[in-house]
Amino acid sequence: MPLGMQLSQQGFRFRNDDGDDITATWKAAINVVPEIALDTPFRLRTLVHRIDSGTTTNTKLHLYSSYNGGPDIFVDDPGTKVISAASIHYAHAADTTQQLGSATYVSDNNNMCNDTGSSGTLTWPVPTGSTNEVEHECNIIIPSAGVSDGDTIAFRLQDSVGFVFHSDVGAYNEVPIITILKPGIHIRGGTVAIHGGTIQLR
Repeated sequence: MPLGMQLSQQGFRFRNDDGDDITATWKAAINVVPEIALDTPFRLRTLVHRIDSGTTTNTKLHLYSSYNGGPDIFVDDPGTKVISAASIHYAHAADTTQQLGSATYVSDNNNMCNDTGSSGTLTWPVPTGSTNEVEHECNIIIPSAGVSDGDTIAFRLQDSVGFVFHSDVGAYNEVPIITILKPGIHIRGGTVAIHGGTIQLR
């Protein structure tokens, strides 16, 4: 990461792949992990802060996932349990608008990712007495063949040269973690739940 550049992951929100940056519907409230259907595209939007007084910096943001607490793997790399997916609803590297945060927004950001986990090039201006922020969004899918019931998948962004975010400013204050729940009848903590299907009683 360029010297002096301090990025942190400050929030997230899941949404459906049913519209563009403005019109796509949300799956849940901010920083809430909803039920995610396997083998079905969904979108993850992530709020990123820059808090420093460094120089103007060009970078890209990449989405990584961690399977059952293992290493973070880029979603376009072999071996990942999450893969990027194509969407008909928006163009790759379109700009995101401010929907999650409230700080000074970098509106020219190229952060809508389509069929890849990487954004377009983002030019961070120098923060002037306040936090700068951007929102990054990817369309992704979790194939059912690669996961088991009860597995977990965590999502973190990294910058264009593969560095994690800056620990001095919180790094990953909000990390979405999905717990895999395959279709069937599940008994957990004394509760019986039917997931991803129906049951017929005779």
